[in-house]
Parts: sequence; structure tokens; C-alpha cells
Amino acid sequence: MLFSSDALHERLVQRFVERGGGARASSGARAVARGGQRRAEAEPEPVAAGHPFARIAALRALLAPGPAAPAPEDDRARWVEAIVGAPHERFSVDEAGRIAHGERPLGQLARGPTLLLPDVRLAELDDLGAGARSRVLRRLVAFARDLVEELLAPLRSPEVRALPGAARGIVYQLEQGLGTAAARDAEEQIAELAPEDRALLKAHGIEVGERVIYVQQLLRRGALERRLSLCAAWFGRGRVPACPAPGAVSVPAARGVDPKAYAAIGYPVFGTRALRADVAERVHRALASGEPAARLSSWMGCPAREAPRVAASLLG
Repeated sequence: MLFSSDALHERLVQRFVERGGGARASSGARAVARGGQRRAEAEPEPVAAGHPFARIAALRALLAPGPAAPAPEDDRARWVEAIVGAPHERFSVDEAGRIAHGERPLGQLARGPTLLLPDVRLAELDDLGAGARSRVLRRLVAFARDLVEELLAPLRSPEVRALPGAARGIVYQLEQGLGTAAARDAEEQIAELAPEDRALLKAHGIEVGERVIYVQQLLRRGALERRLSLCAAWFGRGRVPACPAPGAVSVPAARGVDPKAYAAIGYPVFGTRALRADVAERVHRALASGEPAARLSSWMGCPAREAPRVAASLLG
């Protein structure tokens, strides 16, 4: 059969289109098949419990790596940040001057330039680098400074600082003694006190006695323990008194303990006893009014045989 040139051209074009479309369909089918195969490989069929490979699958899941544990360095860094940023009340200090954060000991109060400016010695923190140790130390020194400020707050209020000259001199001596001063060391200031100055001091809890000047609030138990911690740092081990029992009005003056340390905790020494400051003044007033020393031994918290020596020192 003979075809015209136009008819022949049309038949050739049609055949080419049919072959190309088929090839494209075949390649599309093959792509779909390959995609299905990849999905089958990526998402294996679940293995039944009784299947021979069930145990292998379980073991493989067990040994699969989990999330990485935090590095010890990260834990230490977070701990240091918690210490550096901790508020004052998160720290504690005992009467021996040991500083802790929670249950962990951090350092020890140590002798500084003055009784009111203690230094700090770090505990064994060998797992920290030099930079981290320095940051912790600075925080503990700041805590020690705040400790003194908190203790002496009754003497550092704006009203007390506004007192006239002689009264301010007495306040200064009380600060240096952590709340207690011998009256004989402030004779000049006491002599210059006007009646209204005495009234102002008394209104702020400052008692100006014949033998002792003291701050009543700083004789309480919490203040006593803080005073002991500062004394332990300043006077050193063996030269600071043991903590008096709660409610004790006096303790024996131990040999080797600095008498100034007794005074700095609010128990100045008279004779063989260290008397609490307010008790010393009470006993002195009774003795000055003619009360026999033997009858005041219970006030002094001492045996009757010690009372005469204590009384003689109070009246001396």
C-alpha cells in the first residue's frame, strides 16, 4: 500500500510518541518500585514474638545508643554557678567557723586583718579548676563580710549612726568587741554622755553599765554562735572558749583561753568565771548595794566557794 508523504509523516510521529510514553511509563513504574523497596528497607515489618529473629531485634534495641550523659565538667560548672549565685541564707556557719552550703562543707573562716574582717580558707575542692576555686572563694569572703554586717546590724542602723559624739565612741568600741566592751575602756565617753544620750542608747538596746557595756540583742543564742565563729577565726584554735550551754549565765575561765575572746562572745572574765554581760551587771548592782557574795553564787552560776573571788573582781 502506498502512502502519501503527509500520511507517512503522521504515522511516524504517532509511533514515536507511543514509544516515548511507554518508556516514560516504564521508568515511572520502576521508580515507584524502587521507592517501595526503600520504604520496605527503612521500615521493616514487625517481628512476631515467636519469630527466630525476635530476640536479636530486642537485643539490638537494647544496645542502641541513648542520649549522651552530661559531662562532669558541665555538672561542676553548674554547681559553681549555684554557689556563686546563692543568697546569704543558703550558707551556714557553725561556732567553729566552718562554712557550708547545704550539707557540703565549703570553707573555714580564717584570721583576717581584723576581728571584723575575717578571711576564708577553702575546703578540699580539688575537682575544681583554679578559676572556679577563685570564684567560690570570693563568694565565701562576701558571705563572711555579710555575716559581720548581719551580726552588728543593731549597731549600724541610721538612728544609731546619728548619735552624738560620745555615744558614737561607745558604739565604736562595742563594734570592735562584737557587742561587748569593758566600761573602764570607755570612761571618757561615758563621762561625756548626757542623760538623753543614755536614753537613746538604751532605746536601741545598748546598756551602759558600771562594769560592762553590752548590746542585749547580741547575747541571744544565734548571735552567740556567730560571735564564736568570728572569735575562732581571729584568736585561733585553743584560744577561744567552748560554746556555753543554752541558758548558761557563766562558765569557768579556762586556762589558755584569751580573756578578750570571752569578752568578745559576751562573757567577760571576773575572777575564776566568765559571766554573761547582763548577769555581771546585775550581780555588780547587788554587791554594790551590800548583798553578801555568798548569797549571790546562784546568780553567778558558780559554786559558793568561787563567789568571793568573782565578787572581788566585780567590785575591783
